[in-house]
Amino acid sequence: MVLSIMSERKFRAWDKQRNRMSKPFKLGDQFLEWEDGIDLEMPLVFFLSKERGEIMPCTELLDINRKEIYEGDIVRRYKYARDENEYNIGQIVQYELWHGFTYKQIKDARTHPCEGDLTVDQCIPLSNSRVTSLEIIGNIYENPELLS
Repeated sequence: MVLSIMSERKFRAWDKQRNRMSKPFKLGDQFLEWEDGIDLEMPLVFFLSKERGEIMPCTELLDINRKEIYEGDIVRRYKYARDENEYNIGQIVQYELWHGFTYKQIKDARTHPCEGDLTVDQCIPLSNSRVTSLEIIGNIYENPELLS
């Protein structure tokens, strides 16, 4: 049962050598698919065994635009229904303590970086009720400038 759940779970991969993000895949797939097509010279098992990239699991949750949220996504968290003045920027991370995915605040609406220990409001476990205020604006690999 656990194996069938894992084989159905979606992931995406960041290729460190070619600086590109894969399309979503499952562990049972043979090859990764990229924007420019399938790389038949790079089977999935080879990509995973060579530590050529980073693998990011899907949270199985959707943002306000119905896009799947993955670990490593950078999101805008609105305080009130898409209020452009009341939002924070954060990153989706796996957090062992809560056994799942967490929104980790990076900066507030005025682009002030968060410093020191994070408060409970700055580190929030994800659930269906909490993603209704999240909007994906990039990811840590393709948009690192959003982190600073």
